[in-house]
Amino acid sequence: MNVQGLIFTLTSVSSVLSSPFYDTLLSDDRLMPNELQGTRQYAAQLVADLKATPTEKLEPLVAQYDDELTEQLNKFQGEWTADRYSGFRNAQAMFGLVASIFNRANIVA
Repeated sequence: MNVQGLIFTLTSVSSVLSSPFYDTLLSDDRLMPNELQGTRQYAAQLVADLKATPTEKLEPLVAQYDDELTEQLNKFQGEWTADRYSGFRNAQAMFGLVASIFNRANIVA
């Protein structure tokens, strides 16, 4: 995965998490409203930060984390329709990896 692929991936994951489909986690009492909303906002902010950061600053780190990012994406894709809660947690793990990339690149996200 490269930076452009990561932007596309996070945009897609963010879109899925923003769908009403995930609101059912609130009615199931699996999540608190602030956790769902905060995660949605954080995902959108990560995408904005990725788009605003020079690609050359992130590309080596995205390549370094490629296996982990791909693993989390595959888990998310495999679970989000069957088990929304696990999909949500996998998305959060992916966002954490992206935060690590920003941290290692000395970018505040």
